[in-house]
Amino acid sequence: MKKRTALLLCSLLLSLAAQRVAALELTVINGAALDDALMSEVLTFCNEQLPFTLSAKTETLSCETPETCQDTLEALKTETDAALIGLIRLDDPNFHQAINTNRLIALINVTPLLTDDPRTSAWRLERMIMRSVAFLLGIPPAPDPNCVTRNYESLEDFDTMGRNFTPPYNPVIPQKALELSITLDPEPTDGTRTPASAGQ
Repeated sequence: MKKRTALLLCSLLLSLAAQRVAALELTVINGAALDDALMSEVLTFCNEQLPFTLSAKTETLSCETPETCQDTLEALKTETDAALIGLIRLDDPNFHQAINTNRLIALINVTPLLTDDPRTSAWRLERMIMRSVAFLLGIPPAPDPNCVTRNYESLEDFDTMGRNFTPPYNPVIPQKALELSITLDPEPTDGTRTPASAGQ
């Protein structure tokens, strides 16, 4: 009887531990002082396209190089963060993004991405976050010219790519997310989730 009770208790503890491990998030940290309206628009789009919800935090990031920014983000990681995407401001106009798959940290330099046109700024940020998600999950750039993960030569070229994966809701995305113990959203039953095509 005692042995059976011990086994049941052990199973319960393992189950609780598994649930705890599974409750991880991919977190976007607004360290670039972007306004709430822009962040809301960008994250709403990304969350509509992804099989999980991006968590969001605002932090003051005082870093001057990609390396120190990664160190700062690493220090901000919590036990619920599977990976981090940090929005930062660096003066280098040629530095757009960096991915560290070992630390599971992505950097997005918003300085060259922001323009006087709010729509262009939002779409650039949406592309960069979607790219960062894919690369953090270990998905390589796609050859499809519309896919958000494809390589690009300039910001003008970047503006011609889509904002989503090819195909939308690529089945590899949830598989890779589960490998990082990222919690997936339940599938909607009312048809409210409408993906943007890769060309949008």
